[in-house]
Amino acid sequence: MLKLQKNWEGDTRLINDPDDNFLEGMWLYFDLWHGKCRDVYIEEQTSTNNPAFGCKAPYGNYIKKLLGKVQVMTALMSRMISVKGSMAYMMCNVPTILDFARCYQEITHSWI
Repeated sequence: MLKLQKNWEGDTRLINDPDDNFLEGMWLYFDLWHGKCRDVYIEEQTSTNNPAFGCKAPYGNYIKKLLGKVQVMTALMSRMISVKGSMAYMMCNVPTILDFARCYQEITHSWI
């Protein structure tokens, strides 16, 4: 368990919108709970799951973030990546969100 994320409660859907680099959309589901990832999978785009949080962006914008070309807060504030869910909860947990973004960057950097 990651200490920083020990109080996080909420599943998340990342939506990769199609763009010139990724011609088909993709939904990724993460069940994140108290510092543990209980499940992760590619989700059917017809899913009726209603995760607590969601991020949506063209694939290229995710890649810019994952390669470190743009910081996560810049991407969120400039709407390169749009978010859904409790903004109050997210603002109270900015260090955790930044740590999630760092983890995503570390695990994906070798294959993008």
